[in-house]
Amino acid sequence: MTKAIATLFTKQAGFLKYTIVLFMLYIPITDVIAQEDYRVYHALVNNAERYFFNEGKVDSALLYYDDAFAKFDFAFASDCFMATQIAVFKNDKRSRNYIIKSYKNGITPHCWNYSPVLKSLINDSAKYNKQVALCKQYRKTYLDRIHKKTLLQVIKHVSEDQCEKNELPPIPYAKKLNAHIDFILNAARGDNFPGEKNIGIDQPNILSELGFENQDYKDNFTKYKDRNVTQDQFKVCEECIAQQMVFPLLVHHPCTYNLLNIYWSKLIITGQVHPREVAMLFDNILRFNNSNPLYKHYDKFYCSYDDIPSTYYKNNLFVNYKEVSLSNKAIDSFRRLLFINPLRIDSAKEVYKSKYHFMVNFGFWSCR
Repeated sequence: MTKAIATLFTKQAGFLKYTIVLFMLYIPITDVIAQEDYRVYHALVNNAERYFFNEGKVDSALLYYDDAFAKFDFAFASDCFMATQIAVFKNDKRSRNYIIKSYKNGITPHCWNYSPVLKSLINDSAKYNKQVALCKQYRKTYLDRIHKKTLLQVIKHVSEDQCEKNELPPIPYAKKLNAHIDFILNAARGDNFPGEKNIGIDQPNILSELGFENQDYKDNFTKYKDRNVTQDQFKVCEECIAQQMVFPLLVHHPCTYNLLNIYWSKLIITGQVHPREVAMLFDNILRFNNSNPLYKHYDKFYCSYDDIPSTYYKNNLFVNYKEVSLSNKAIDSFRRLLFINPLRIDSAKEVYKSKYHFMVNFGFWSCR
């Protein structure tokens, strides 16, 4: 771990330092002029979701998706997927535009299988072949955007970490993990954070498609299979419709959120990370308390928490939120500052999941 990182932590103490960058994110949307400011993008998508899931106004929802997708070449694949679901569900002709946007952002025809609403797009060979041809027409836009060198490095670091977490007790593991986090910190500094925008969404054979044979995660299992690992540790979550393989590295380290605190604002504004992923990592702090075996080894990670935060986003599957008493109104206020929809929209999505078989959970630990 670099000396700079250790110094960073001497400058950060107390809950205020956890959150100050996030409050800087909140600038009224009317004051934002730059088209590539992804706060604009998230505000538009959030409006689309609110209009559809909360108010049932389909045309208004799709107009907001149209605006977001027109203004931003890169769009998060899960948003493209959701817009496609809504349009297909409502038999709206704009579904073709959203399908094309999906293909430009990493989705393949196979992905439509993950939503019962969208299986109709490929439910026979003629439809499937038509979608394959359409995808091929627009996929180059996506492949050209991928930072190949970064993706190769990410797969190497993640694969090594999957071995190390099984092999090593806390103190040697901390040393190994710090080196992997250094790689991510350096990438964040250089506007090359290994998120969806820069390295694409999870796909079992993406490196092979890019011309790098035998270097995908599944190939690394063969390489590392004698190191106390299982094949599932090298299986990508294609159905997550996101880049999620890098996030085990980030949640394994107890201080990831704080280490990257000075970068979150920039990363969100430039579209290199999704706000819900930042929220998930912030909430992850709540997992590291006296009952966590890593707690007593904080010094080995060059960090410490004087106080566990009492505020959170309710966006991490493995946090026991009952231990922290906070009203939904307070949580929604905190979410608003990070351009995340309120809890009632999450609940409305779950209704569509159970009633209409929408796919509504995306990303690592379903954080999106």
